[in-house]
Amino acid sequence: PGFLLLAVGMLGLAIGATAGMFGVVNTVLLDPLPYDHPDRLVYIAASAPGTDYPPEFEVGPEFYVQYKEQSHLLQDVSTFNSFTATLRVDDRVERVRMSWPTNSMYSTLGMRPILGRLPTPEDESRVAVISYPLWQSWFGGDTAVIGRSYEIADEKRTVIGIMGPSFRFPDDATLLWIGSEIRPEGIRPGQYFTRLVGRLAPGAAALLLQQLGRRQLGLPL
Repeated sequence: PGFLLLAVGMLGLAIGATAGMFGVVNTVLLDPLPYDHPDRLVYIAASAPGTDYPPEFEVGPEFYVQYKEQSHLLQDVSTFNSFTATLRVDDRVERVRMSWPTNSMYSTLGMRPILGRLPTPEDESRVAVISYPLWQSWFGGDTAVIGRSYEIADEKRTVIGIMGPSFRFPDDATLLWIGSEIRPEGIRPGQYFTRLVGRLAPGAAALLLQQLGRRQLGLPL
């Protein structure tokens, strides 16, 4: 019995390691992210060693402004989130999953709509871009949906664009994106609820590795 338990345990570890390795290979090599140069995309989180905060947590909107305006390592950066809210189209009313990112999400991910246009700062939050599955299932693929207004997250918003079938960010269940901008004058510091995705500038990855090596050696950056 002891040998049997040891053999089963070792077999379980081997299967787990193999499955984990396949998951990495499948994600990175066989099924990469459907975005422009996905190897340059990074997720940005905060840490505060020695405090009661968790090892990794979301950042405040002031970090987005700082990275957007001052970072030399990032070519672009965007906020993103995921939540459910009400979508009303004629007599059909459902709670669907949507996201309310900054307008820079599309340039950060290197994606454009297949129909229509992207949000601009002048649009504020009065517009929305819808996903391909939502376009097909709710509107029957009708191109006339662009320019029409619907009740989205308790406000009338105008559909201005339709993304392609491969665009599903931050997850497959997201059906639409509301346009928005973060302005420095409207920020209240210390509200850590913002998730950031960034695109490294060309050559930034090598510079980061160089800085990490110098830090580990105790050399000045």
